[in-house]
Amino acid sequence: MTHGNPEPATTSIVSDVETLTQVRPGAIRERLRPLSGLTLGVDPKTRYRTLAIGVKHGIPSSHNVREWTFPSVAEDIRCHYSEQWLPLDRAEGMWEFERVHFHLLREPAYDQGRGEIVLFHWQPHAGDETDDIEYPRRPHLHVNAEDVPLRKAHLAVDLAPTAREVSSIEYLDDLLDEVAKMLKEEVVERLGNTAPR
Repeated sequence: MTHGNPEPATTSIVSDVETLTQVRPGAIRERLRPLSGLTLGVDPKTRYRTLAIGVKHGIPSSHNVREWTFPSVAEDIRCHYSEQWLPLDRAEGMWEFERVHFHLLREPAYDQGRGEIVLFHWQPHAGDETDDIEYPRRPHLHVNAEDVPLRKAHLAVDLAPTAREVSSIEYLDDLLDEVAKMLKEEVVERLGNTAPR
């Protein structure tokens, strides 16, 4: 973890459309399987000049991937995972990583738009360079659980040290591995009812 007011890492993860639509879903599915214990659907969707990749289990009630959820190994905790990519060069079919959202939600409250426990976000291009918003540009967590005892949970996140170029899908995969494992061990297994399925 860096201290003080370090300069945000330069982040530009770029990929071609074939990798995002054919390879990336399998990589996400593999990394989230230990958290859910199930084979999940991972679907890329293009909409409004963006390419969104969402994770679901079963048939979602919405076409918006930001509303999709899937079960965790705890029967009373659901998860949400989505990525958003923006066109970089349409002629070449290249896309740039814009954001990732990874949420843990307590059931059944998530149906009413409540119940968020822990939210992992990363928006490397949040704001512009003149804004003083360092942390949204780095992988970060929000803990939104007033009535949940998370005092002993260790929620460390790789904050992409200064001067480190984060420019590959492999970095995003490694980060997803770390965050999925941490959320399973430090939140889902502590808070959820992990009765066998």
